[in-house]
Amino acid sequence: MSDALEARALRAEIEQTRTELGQTVEALAARMDVRERARQAARDAAQRARLQLELAGRSVGRSPVRAALLAGAAAGLLAMLIARVVQGRRSS
Repeated sequence: MSDALEARALRAEIEQTRTELGQTVEALAARMDVRERARQAARDAAQRARLQLELAGRSVGRSPVRAALLAGAAAGLLAMLIARVVQGRRSS
C-alpha cells in the first residue's frame, strides 16, 4: 500500500474514532443528567396515564360515575409513579 493510501486510511480511522468517542461522551452525559432523566420518566408516566384514561374512557361508555372513578384511579397511579421517581432521584 502506498504512503498516501495509508495516510488516507489512517485519517478515516481517526475520524471514525472521534465520531464514536463523541457519541459515547454524549451518551454518558445524558446518563449523568439525573434531573432530566426524572423529568423524562415523569413525562413517560403521564403519557401512559393519558393513554390508559383514553382507553378506559372508550370502554366505560357514557357513564360519568365510572369515568370519574377511573380518572381518580389513574390520577392516584400517576401520583404514585411521580413520587417513586422523585424518591429514586433523592436516593441517587
